[in-house]
Amino acid sequence: MEIGKKEGICTFYCSDKGNRKSVNQDSLGYEITPLGNKDAAIFVLCDGLGGLSNGEVASGTIVTHVLDQFRRLMNEDHKAVCQVDFTDVYTRLFSDLNEIIRTYSQKNHMQMGTTASVLILFDHQYFIVHIGDTRIYLYDGSLRQLTEDHSLVAMEVRKGILSKEQSLTDPRRNVLTQCIGVNEKIEPYEEKGNYRDGDCFLLCSDGFRHVLGEWEIESAIRECKGKNEQDIKMILESLVKINMDRGEKDNISVMLIKT
Repeated sequence: MEIGKKEGICTFYCSDKGNRKSVNQDSLGYEITPLGNKDAAIFVLCDGLGGLSNGEVASGTIVTHVLDQFRRLMNEDHKAVCQVDFTDVYTRLFSDLNEIIRTYSQKNHMQMGTTASVLILFDHQYFIVHIGDTRIYLYDGSLRQLTEDHSLVAMEVRKGILSKEQSLTDPRRNVLTQCIGVNEKIEPYEEKGNYRDGDCFLLCSDGFRHVLGEWEIESAIRECKGKNEQDIKMILESLVKINMDRGEKDNISVMLIKT
């Protein structure tokens, strides 16, 4: 397990291979760059598909390219960065990476895939590009899921075929309708919005939330308010331990961002 923090926008993260897996196929990363009197920040969390070959390679590749693209953008002058449409940039990058991973897989007679959730914070705006069933939440006094799951059960919930409660235990809940590296064409989910100082964001793999209720996640984030670094570390560690104690089989990864 690893936990980290930077000043300004504070970032805490945990990633564990969990109870059953021999390899952690989740990958995550972040970058915070001073830009004038503001911070520009990017956070990315990917979950390599466990049933395919080299899921950790697919997820790690996405994280590397996402952060590299951000560094290139931050090397532009301040005025140019302010005019960047981050969702457009990363939607195009996702499409390019999807083709790269598919081509590599075909040449090497394997299949690789990963989910990906990217969050950019700049000047009290957030930008999201996402594919798969990793999630991004916003806590601004209450917890709200900002991403839309690309999964079979989520699609059936949106169509009214399943209730949200039924989807939590449906045996098909891990069946994805989109991910990077498998689908020939992808349509990433995009979201933009505003946030206030003091709001929190949480990124997580599906292994973090399968056996945790959203009310438990919300309660833990609320508990983090006003806590010091060590206390927040302990809260995140306790959530990972709860997952493992409840028998979660998947890798478990979470990032908490305090603004």
